[in-house]
Amino acid sequence: AASPASTGLLMTAAPTIPGDFGEASAKYHELLSLARRSILELSPAALTQKSQEARQDVLGRVRENVAQLAASIERSGSMRMPRLRVLSVANSGGSLAGFGRIEDALQANTRLERLVLDLNDHRSTGTASLVSSLPLNATLRHLSLAQCHLGTSGILELAKGLLLNTTLESLCLRGNECGTAAAAALGGVLGGASGSALRMLNLSSCHLTDEAGVAIANSLANNTVLESLLLRDNGLRERSSSALVDALRKHTSLTTLTLELNSIDFRFLRQVSQLLERNARLREKSKPHGYRKRIQELETCRREVRALEDVLDKNNIRKREASERQATVLNELRDTRGTEGARTKDLEEKLEVVRAERAQADNEVLALEEELRGVLHTGEFQVSQLQIRISSVEERLQQHERHISQAQGKIDAFDEKAGKELAAAQEELEKAEKARASAASLAAAARRNLDSFVASMSSLESGIPGASDPRRRQVQGRKTLEPLKKRAGSAGRGRVGKATSH
Repeated sequence: AASPASTGLLMTAAPTIPGDFGEASAKYHELLSLARRSILELSPAALTQKSQEARQDVLGRVRENVAQLAASIERSGSMRMPRLRVLSVANSGGSLAGFGRIEDALQANTRLERLVLDLNDHRSTGTASLVSSLPLNATLRHLSLAQCHLGTSGILELAKGLLLNTTLESLCLRGNECGTAAAAALGGVLGGASGSALRMLNLSSCHLTDEAGVAIANSLANNTVLESLLLRDNGLRERSSSALVDALRKHTSLTTLTLELNSIDFRFLRQVSQLLERNARLREKSKPHGYRKRIQELETCRREVRALEDVLDKNNIRKREASERQATVLNELRDTRGTEGARTKDLEEKLEVVRAERAQADNEVLALEEELRGVLHTGEFQVSQLQIRISSVEERLQQHERHISQAQGKIDAFDEKAGKELAAAQEELEKAEKARASAASLAAAARRNLDSFVASMSSLESGIPGASDPRRRQVQGRKTLEPLKKRAGSAGRGRVGKATSH
């Protein structure tokens, strides 16, 4: 038996990716993760939104991410699809990674129509791969996940993926526990305006509560596609049965509704049976209209087939013409090969001559390289000697520069000291000159005062008794001279004071 992983490889052959495979693969996985995350992050309220405009606003970003992922898959190259249309791996005991490969393969597969994964455990990974594959797949019609341990969270995720799928017609979730939130999400898919194509939904043995049954029943009021709804072996009671009866009064396409092993009153079962019979009669009456519609579709297909046959005939004519041109080209190719053989022989002879010349040139190059190595060795030795001499001269220059800098420092210190000493001597000289000039002026003033005093004394000798000899003085003469001496003394002191001030 083939493993689920190998089955995934059968479903999609490896694409031929132009350019760098690693870069394209990284881009694909990045877009896959983005699309999967945007779908899983949808709130349950988005599934039960009745307004089409509000739902389109919520799903806008998700559809954009899914479109980017689809474009990445289309750019990855042409797929060599197998002719497999039905695949059943029920109770195969495969690994979770293998089932993930199968579900991921649905993104690019365009042939598979029925996939059965019953009795395989999905508790660890849930339905993450299906969530990202269902919005991209447009050929799968029937999907069965009976007794896969999906749980409420798994069914809720699956409902988010179904919200973006418009081709799946049959879904079997028998034996998986389905809580109220999951049932409401499935009801949002059935009763939404997203264009769900589900014709059969199997929720038998899913532990549906009465509230879950009401949520599913309410969704039937806006659904015109569902034909078969299996609710056998659940916990449905009076509320859900009443809601189902009310929904069936408006829903005319549902013809199969199983409610066995539920706690439903017989009167509701009788009403349900009557409404289903009415729907069956309405369906029988509408069959001629369906037949006419189908006949029109077949006639359209016949016209398309005839157009394709005409195109095929033209292609066959072109094929024959191309075959004739190919035969002519092959004859020319054979003739060309003979001519090219002779040319090739001539070119080989010339190539041998060129190779010999090249060998001689190589020998000359080797000799020149040897000579060059010798010259380089000698030059390197001389360069090293010159570098040693240059380094010694630089050391001497540095020593001379240090001596010059030291001598310059001493000269600067001597100039500074001499300048200070010259300034001090100049100041002392200026002070001495000032003192000399002052002394000279004082001496001149004293000499003038003395000369004046001498002149005064000479003028007074004639009137003084005894003249210049004191011994000749008389007492009377003393009394007569006292007033004169006082006047002469006051005059001399005044002259001396003026000289001193000058």
